[in-house]
Amino acid sequence: MREYLDSKSQKKVALLEKIFYAENHTSTQEELLNDLNITYPTLISTIKTINFDIERFGYKAFSIVHSAPNLSYTLKISDNCSIQLIINAYIRESPKFQILETLLLSSFPNLQALAKKVHVSYSGIKKEIKELNEELRERNLYISTGNQVEITGDEFSLRIFYAFLFLVAYSGDRWPFSFVRYDEITDLLESCPKEIYRANSIDKAMMIHYYVAMHLLRDRMNCQIDTTRQFKVALYKACTEESKKSESAFIKKVAKQVPNRSYKEMTYTTQIILSTIVAFGSYSSIEKMPSFFYMDEQLEEMG
Repeated sequence: MREYLDSKSQKKVALLEKIFYAENHTSTQEELLNDLNITYPTLISTIKTINFDIERFGYKAFSIVHSAPNLSYTLKISDNCSIQLIINAYIRESPKFQILETLLLSSFPNLQALAKKVHVSYSGIKKEIKELNEELRERNLYISTGNQVEITGDEFSLRIFYAFLFLVAYSGDRWPFSFVRYDEITDLLESCPKEIYRANSIDKAMMIHYYVAMHLLRDRMNCQIDTTRQFKVALYKACTEESKKSESAFIKKVAKQVPNRSYKEMTYTTQIILSTIVAFGSYSSIEKMPSFFYMDEQLEEMG
């Protein structure tokens, strides 16, 4: 994600980290000038800008202070705070992230319209999109600039990509989905079959929350995953009576977030959600494979 930062933000982050990782979060002026290969005026202006940015981001727990007698700079930071919050804020303001976030929700008639939306020059937007497409191609995604500017490609891959993108950029600092609250996703997941998800013991539950929210968002936008898409493993299918009851309750809760869908459509989309949770592997606390892995005929043939 740091590759999304522009050169100015990269320099700010380099200075921040230099001070943060120094003993007592303190670096001498000489160390900063030599190690970062910058001039004194650049050092002063960069620190001033960083402090302004920190205040603008709303992180009052941080500030860089100057000690004139010692010719040193100290990063004042509250307990249990991390500079990753500041780095994430810079990432969210980067042109590349702004482009990706904007194209998740909207398409544009031309590059000029997108450039205006994200406050980037026309030449700049072309450069950013070219670099982004080099990354996106590896994920079967592409920013098209033909008849209109939009992100295209495999819908399932898009949901996974954006879930991880938002997790890194927003993390636990804030929740980027306005249509659903974090605790509503928690409530939804509590109906998830216990063989798939145990809400009270799952590791890194935030990843699951981000993916489910992203999945629901795209469904609400009528961006459907092709029913003919081939997955590497069979999609989830409840096999026990307990799992069938849980699956039914889960489908009903998902349906409240994605109205006006047939039961067949709801079953398909929830199958994908549940199978994806299993596929996240270490993001789940399940110690053994769910029963459907052993009871599904397709998987039995594969095994």
